[in-house]
Amino acid sequence: MPPSVPSTSGRTSQAPWNNPATAAPPADGGLPVVVTRPLDGALTGLAAATLGGVLWWAASVAVFTSQPAFEWWPLGSVLVGLVTGIGVLLGTRRGGLVSGLLALVFSSAAVLAAVYFIDRSHAIIALEDAGRPADIPLWQGFRHVADVYRGWWDLDREHALMWLAGPVVAVLIAGWPNRRPIGA
Repeated sequence: MPPSVPSTSGRTSQAPWNNPATAAPPADGGLPVVVTRPLDGALTGLAAATLGGVLWWAASVAVFTSQPAFEWWPLGSVLVGLVTGIGVLLGTRRGGLVSGLLALVFSSAAVLAAVYFIDRSHAIIALEDAGRPADIPLWQGFRHVADVYRGWWDLDREHALMWLAGPVVAVLIAGWPNRRPIGA
């Protein structure tokens, strides 16, 4: 049984055991080695990318509903990159190549998925404002998705390039060598 550690709060423990099991400090007295955990990073990165994409979609629709002429919505991809990069970094526990690649993949997928749904929502809002029926199917196939991206590229390359800000931010956050999450 490990030795009892005095309480820093001055209260005695009400648990049925003396102290929870903890990792022993390294034998040489140095700092503990932090191991990158790619599977944990993949799980938290996927959850964070999904959350970031949904937040961007919701914010974009809310702004477009009140201000249809607002043209800076593509910069919301930075929110996706920020949330995804932090999520991957928390999961992997250390920045580096693996963390950066995970952040790049998840943030890119989240940005592309969010742009599809943002474009669909903007089209529905515009049709309803024009007094036309807005019965757009949720999914029309991969060919339609490719047409949406190709249309954005042909119509407004500046806005399409703004989507790259999200993955760049995610890679900078999670891919920085030996970066540790705050508080870790």
